[in-house]
Amino acid sequence: MKYCTKCGNAIDDNAAVCPICGETQKKEGSQNQSGTYSDFHSVKEKGPVGTAIASFIIGIISLVLCNTVIGPIVGLILGIVGTKQYNPARNTSKWMGVWGIVLNALSIIALIVFIAVVIYLYSTGQLEPDIDIVN
Repeated sequence: MKYCTKCGNAIDDNAAVCPICGETQKKEGSQNQSGTYSDFHSVKEKGPVGTAIASFIIGIISLVLCNTVIGPIVGLILGIVGTKQYNPARNTSKWMGVWGIVLNALSIIALIVFIAVVIYLYSTGQLEPDIDIVN
């Protein structure tokens, strides 16, 4: 079994073109630019998408620290980008991006609920400013 020189997908030993990315494969025994025989050195091991990891971490921090202003919006965007960048040939899982989206969405929902409760309490008179203005 050999691997695609572009995307790292496992392909048939006799395949001339990768069925996933369409990259033309070098013939066996051909030399690469360094003068050594091709050995699939340019493809990295599978790993998660970096933006998905960032989204997941921002989501956890936003929920734990109640950082519900800018962080969840940035985390939500990163989660969406991370799930769009997911490629099964290069990445291990898209669930980190999905969980980042969920956690950041929960933080945004918590912000909306908090603002609604404060507006309700203020409009009913149950919440008043704690400032005394003396004339």
